[in-house]
Amino acid sequence: MRKPHYEQSGDNYKLKDPFKLIALNAASKTVKNIKRFKKYGIEITEIKKSRGDSAYRILFSSKKPINFQFVHVEESIGTKNLVADELAKIFGKTYYFNIAIDNVASIVNDLTTSGASPLSFMLHIAAYPNEWYLEKKRIKALLKGTAYACNLAGMSWGGGESGTDRDIILKNTCLLSGSATGILLPAETALDEDKIREKDVIIGFASNGVHTNGITLLRSELLKKLPKGYRTKLSDGRTYGEALLDPSVIYSSLIEELVHTVEVHYAVHITGHGWRKIMRARKEFTYIIDHLPKYQPIFETIQKYANLSDREMYDTYNMGCGFAVFAPQKSIENILKISKRHGIEMQVCGFVEKGPKVVKLKELGVEFNSSELVIR
Repeated sequence: MRKPHYEQSGDNYKLKDPFKLIALNAASKTVKNIKRFKKYGIEITEIKKSRGDSAYRILFSSKKPINFQFVHVEESIGTKNLVADELAKIFGKTYYFNIAIDNVASIVNDLTTSGASPLSFMLHIAAYPNEWYLEKKRIKALLKGTAYACNLAGMSWGGGESGTDRDIILKNTCLLSGSATGILLPAETALDEDKIREKDVIIGFASNGVHTNGITLLRSELLKKLPKGYRTKLSDGRTYGEALLDPSVIYSSLIEELVHTVEVHYAVHITGHGWRKIMRARKEFTYIIDHLPKYQPIFETIQKYANLSDREMYDTYNMGCGFAVFAPQKSIENILKISKRHGIEMQVCGFVEKGPKVVKLKELGVEFNSSELVIR
């Protein structure tokens, strides 16, 4: 009787190990990012020989005692890479550079809501079959995009996992996710709901489209209603498919500078739950939104063909604003200067007042109450 071999299970390290070596090389180009912590009073370096081991190690040293906290986040891009796979068939090119940015952004933007500075990143890929890792154009774009996004965020990409998950992952697809660690230096810089005050202004930072939110609906049910599917033209002349794959904005470098130079109290990443996220804090406040930002043409198309009301759109999507901070009015001018330097548009969207926990979109006559956001 023939002996069973590991390769018969669908996994083969001989095929996959070359990918890991290429990934390690790409990741090594991000270690320079953690040198910036010296300006915060702490020296952080990697243990170089740990790169490629099962665990990535980082060394901390400081000449004087410093109070700091670690922050850790895990997230997934969801199904946006399936859109990239379909567009590759239509337009004959890979979109995995954008997908890689989205994957990192979904993680690091959540981490940034704490006020933490991104420190290290781990990439997780679950694919099937092994041959998925051999498609050079896609892999090159994915690794290049991941390194690019980590450099934008200021993280050292330490490693990750590249699994071949037969019977879990559909054939010729992958699940992209990852995790990141950040550091609050000092701990007092944390953006915390207890810091929110009456009369705080709510400042929104521009998105780049839908980011990674609601993609399953947009690539399935809505796609069936579009006259030319992914090729459907938007009002700006671009195709729906390509606009859908515009990568998420990474806000971490902007927020890092803000928390170390300007008084900022709280932050929210506007992804799932749309503008309801504005009332994520447990405290009882009313959030008045009296200036909504301009949104991208893709949202017009979504609303038209999905036949969604304004309430339903703001209930689900970022509608042109991917991140928001709460700050005292005296901080507005400096926040504007810093956001311009980072190339991210900002707008004062509203303010905080005493009252029941409600988000009021004044221009639309739309309100979201506390019972519509139960995520704790």
